[in-house]
Amino acid sequence: MHPLLQEIDAAPEHVKLYAFNGFAVSWAAETEQSMFWCFAAARDLSWEDAVDKFYERVSFSNKRSITDKAVRAKLAETPHLARWESLNERIQDLLGEGRSDRNLVSHNVVHVSIYANGPLLKRTGPT
Repeated sequence: MHPLLQEIDAAPEHVKLYAFNGFAVSWAAETEQSMFWCFAAARDLSWEDAVDKFYERVSFSNKRSITDKAVRAKLAETPHLARWESLNERIQDLLGEGRSDRNLVSHNVVHVSIYANGPLLKRTGPT
C-alpha cells in the first residue's frame, strides 16, 4: 500500500474522506500536468503556446487525446512508441470504458487503487 494511504488509513474516521479526496485529486492534477509537459515537448511549442493549446478545452479526454496524437506523431518510427501506447492505455483504464471526465480519473483512482482490497473507510450509522 502507498505510504500516504497507510497514513490516511490510520487517521480518525472523520478525516479519512477528505484525505482520500485530496489524495485522488492531487494524483489527477499530477497526471494532467505530466500530460501537459509531454504535449509541449512533442509539439515543440513554447510554454505559452502549449498552455494556450492544451487548455483550450476543459475536458480531460480532450487533453489526453491531443497529447496522445502529439506524442504518437513525435515517436512514430521509434522504439519508444510502444512504451507510450502502454502508458496511454493505463490512463484510459483508470478512466473506465467510454468515460472521460477529469473527475472520473480521481474517482476511479479511489475505486481502483484504494478499494481494490476492500474499503478502508468503515461504514458507520444505520445501514
